[in-house]
Amino acid sequence: MLFPQEGRFRYEYSEGLVWSYPDLFAPFDFPVYKNWDQIEQEKLNVTQHHIPTYIYDRSVSNQVITSTISEFDNAVSQLSLDSVPHDAFSKASNQIRSFLEELYSQPISETKLNGTRPETIKIEQGDTILEEVTAADIPAISSILSIIDEWNPDIDVELLALAKTILRNNLKASLYYSKEKTDEELKHKLGKVTPETSTVKKGELIVPQGAIVSEHHLIVLNSLKEQYNQVMEEERSANWVFAGFLLLTILIIGVYILFLYNHQLTILKNPLQLSFLFMWFLVFSYLVYAVETYTDLSSYLLPFCIVPIVIKNFYNERLAFFTHVVVILIASFLSNLGYEFTFLQILTGILTVLTVQETREWGAFFRTIFLIFSTYVLGFLGLEWIKSGDFQLFDHSTLIWLGLNAFLTLLAYPLIPLIERIFGFTSAISLVELADMNKPLLRELSLKAPGTFQHSLQVGNIAEDAANEIGVNSLLIRTAALYHDIGKMNAPNYFIENQSGGSPHNDTNPLESAKIIINHVTEGVAMAKKAKLPKAIVNMIQTHHGTTRVEYFYRKYLELHPSDTNEESGDIVSSFSYPGPKPITKEESILMLADSLEASCKSLHEHNAESIDLLVERIIDYKINNGQFTESELSFEELEKCKMSFKRTLKSIYHVRIAYPGQSKS
Repeated sequence: MLFPQEGRFRYEYSEGLVWSYPDLFAPFDFPVYKNWDQIEQEKLNVTQHHIPTYIYDRSVSNQVITSTISEFDNAVSQLSLDSVPHDAFSKASNQIRSFLEELYSQPISETKLNGTRPETIKIEQGDTILEEVTAADIPAISSILSIIDEWNPDIDVELLALAKTILRNNLKASLYYSKEKTDEELKHKLGKVTPETSTVKKGELIVPQGAIVSEHHLIVLNSLKEQYNQVMEEERSANWVFAGFLLLTILIIGVYILFLYNHQLTILKNPLQLSFLFMWFLVFSYLVYAVETYTDLSSYLLPFCIVPIVIKNFYNERLAFFTHVVVILIASFLSNLGYEFTFLQILTGILTVLTVQETREWGAFFRTIFLIFSTYVLGFLGLEWIKSGDFQLFDHSTLIWLGLNAFLTLLAYPLIPLIERIFGFTSAISLVELADMNKPLLRELSLKAPGTFQHSLQVGNIAEDAANEIGVNSLLIRTAALYHDIGKMNAPNYFIENQSGGSPHNDTNPLESAKIIINHVTEGVAMAKKAKLPKAIVNMIQTHHGTTRVEYFYRKYLELHPSDTNEESGDIVSSFSYPGPKPITKEESILMLADSLEASCKSLHEHNAESIDLLVERIIDYKINNGQFTESELSFEELEKCKMSFKRTLKSIYHVRIAYPGQSKS
């Protein structure tokens, strides 16, 4: 529903690259738009060459003449100038009037306009444009003062001095700058700067196949792309566009479900786990939609590599990568960044899957974040150099988005325990915490059943090596091994590894003894659930004996009750059998074998290479013949690798050395 409802321009192009598509003809008439730089340059030119407007107020001339003559007459009447003839006063007034009329026959500015840019100004009187003149030709009051100083008419000296003083005091500018009119006219001129340069007619060839995309091609193609969505939206039905996106999404999700069916069937059958995987499609689709629609941010900011990091932490590399690819394919429908976006995200996802080991190790995690950022940057630079062919031309701000992307990828670390609690998963971080020997259950086990605790440690070592051999979750197996026998704490003396003297089984009938032994599984499961251990560990406690029999007490019971030998298919057998279920996962299967081998190896009278090899073969064959692996995901090839690992580890534990030719086995 988030996908755009209009058609998409389907061509990818860059200046300097070959047009690999067929000849492109104009599908409709459309204007060719200037690029942003061209428009801005034109506006700048208009602004720089715009002529400012000045208002010429002719009434200032009359005001200055009237006030000056009046002030001169008043000043003369107050003076006692007996030596000056009476008609000299009249002559002086006329000289002043003539002088001012000559001065104000042209506009006078307040200050010099020599430095005005542009050098021409427009002079208006009212709504009438008088003329455009050179700014330097307009006299300023300062230059008029110099003229007054040099003025020397044929009048009395004393009257001349008085007149000059009054003239200086009464001078006013008759020309002043009009910001309002200047801005209004500039706005009008800028409004005439159109984004269009020409029109391409329908059917006109835009770019032929095989041509190098030139700057002109680029401008025309960008103009077509800008008009395309609008025109297509008018001519095509949005329902068909929606149907196209829906079809593609169904194909992508369908292929993903097919992948799960073939390789992760257990996930496909589990609604909670399936919801966890599909959640990523929805989350990142909405994030891309929000970023592209409502903000000025870039989709390069979004940390897509969180997806493979988190999924690999709970599952495997194949599922992590496949999910990441599907997330990117769907997100690409919503992004306007083109194939570069898809390429970079898939490339970085591959690197993430290959480099992320365990998020519990901060050093390794930070190295992965650095590699992610480096891949983003190098990949982006390569793509930009192909497009522009110049280091200076690409958008450097994208590098900032990619840097923030790498930083936000660190959110994977706190997300893992949060998702673990929501979906009931088990993360490496939690397993490391649970493997701490100071955890209440483990500390209690070491105090109440020290023999069982040592047994659990050895089982963990044996199982971990086998897990590493076939590439399954060794940390999960090691942690589960520490807890697999916690149920023995309720009756530690009934288990041989904790006995230092006589056995309490000597005073107990075989059926009761078997019940006590079997109960350590059900009681261990109850204790694990009460302690809120992860479900994976609870399952491994529950399955580490499968549905095998407590063979020793079963045989002892038959010795005491020979008449029950024909009831092996009845209640007697079930009373001596563990409740199960049988192991399913590879980790559960390995733990079962490691537990049996560690316990059985202690019963050997002689620990040498031959006896250990025979024991491993015998125990594994027994489990297979007993049907304990009928539901297991472990293959025979992996079982053989585990078998070799068991033999190697047990020989190392019991310090078995190879007997060289001629050397005694003792």
